[in-house]
Amino acid sequence: MAPLCVPWKIIASATTFLTFLGSYTVFLMPICGTMIVDYWVLRRGNMHVPSLYTIAAGTPYRYWHGWNPRAVAAWVAGVAFTVHGIAGSLDPHAVDQASKNMYKLGFLLSLLMGSLVYYVANLLWPAPVYPEGVLPPAADREYMAFEYMAASEGFFPGESYDDIKGVLISSEVMDGEAVLPTVNPALDEKHPDKEFASDKYSV
Repeated sequence: MAPLCVPWKIIASATTFLTFLGSYTVFLMPICGTMIVDYWVLRRGNMHVPSLYTIAAGTPYRYWHGWNPRAVAAWVAGVAFTVHGIAGSLDPHAVDQASKNMYKLGFLLSLLMGSLVYYVANLLWPAPVYPEGVLPPAADREYMAFEYMAASEGFFPGESYDDIKGVLISSEVMDGEAVLPTVNPALDEKHPDKEFASDKYSV
């Protein structure tokens, strides 16, 4: 795939190389906009840590076969909105002045377009915030409070670090023997009265 990028043309001159470096923002800012909207607006700072380590059906970060079509659409829209202005940087007569001006604001415009498309896509096709079947219907509003999961470090009551497959955890040595922690101590202190999720979800 590398030869298709014709890298020898990218470094053919200083102007071309600097234009290539400057165009990074057009491709990266839609991704930043997607991340900002996803974490701060849609999930409100809530992440379920065990789900980050699995692609099992019903987990919130599996999306569609491991791909998030909403994010892909947002990236394409953000890039397409301003990428045409790159031609104006290489050849002043290739595009009109409006396209050149849009490219100068590419950092901001691609960020806003990617953010807007991702937000609208989630309004039409909402992405799950938590695993399916974990929360009772009455708890939806409570668990969508801003950074609600921060108090338990992203775990539901009954879940612990040793539930995550493939993750090494530290151990304590007592009387010459290693003792592995079996629970997240913050859970029992912060959520002593919630036991509904303990046996309904495993990774």
